[in-house]
Amino acid sequence: RGWSRTCEQINVDPMQRIMQSLVPRTPLKAPSFFLLASLLLLLLLLNSGACLGASSLQMKPSSRSSCSRSSSILRLRGGHERSCACGKVGEASLTWLHDAVCMDKTASFNTESNHGAQELLRPFCEREDPSMYLESSDDDQVLLCISFKQLVSIKSIGIISMGTNSPKVIKMFADRSMADFDEAETAEPSALLDLEEEGDGKLRTIELSEVGNEALFKNIREMTIFVQGSHGGDKTVIGWLGLLGENGSKVGVVEDATYELRPLNGFQTMQTTGPRYTTGF
Repeated sequence: RGWSRTCEQINVDPMQRIMQSLVPRTPLKAPSFFLLASLLLLLLLLNSGACLGASSLQMKPSSRSSCSRSSSILRLRGGHERSCACGKVGEASLTWLHDAVCMDKTASFNTESNHGAQELLRPFCEREDPSMYLESSDDDQVLLCISFKQLVSIKSIGIISMGTNSPKVIKMFADRSMADFDEAETAEPSALLDLEEEGDGKLRTIELSEVGNEALFKNIREMTIFVQGSHGGDKTVIGWLGLLGENGSKVGVVEDATYELRPLNGFQTMQTTGPRYTTGF
């Protein structure tokens, strides 16, 4: 009988044994049942209150739509947030091409120190910064050679002029880089801008289809902007310049590469009736 009782206890399902242990041997009285139900309800209320408190401590989304130049994190990403005004404008595919400019290969000639290409080609959200601008050095002519990280198509150019030394004549050369003022002065431009004297600091956007051949600015990798003269005659000052267009695909061009030759694995030799020949390198 003892051996049979032990076998019966072993064959019982473990979950069944756990459930049997949870069932009280004596039925609960009404006061005890209501006490247990009250405790469960109190636990549920406390849990829901904790969830509500945690949700109320969550940060609200920022309504900021411009960039901060003092943030190093934003500058590493190109100087702006996802919600920045530098995003898509007008047509769905058009955007200001600041992030497409390769600053390491972009240069300006005849400009003052700390007032050259880097200060001119800023993000769209920083266009109204009065401390950042381009200023010519010896006279009112400026050469600006711009290189892009990828193929771009330019639709318009945006300019903000400052003071009485606003640019008067601007030549644009598509897919061409030049560092000679005489060449830029005599060469036929892809677009020619004849600007009025406006130094009020307002943005002027000019479509290239109105001042030149827009087709020449499709899928280009570089361009040159030549300021031939200003309204002041002595200096040229430009507060901001931006290019509006479309980003193209990455250009698969290897600029720096090292190639090495090495023997193939496993030299093969073959014996013929004549001399021994070796195949491979």
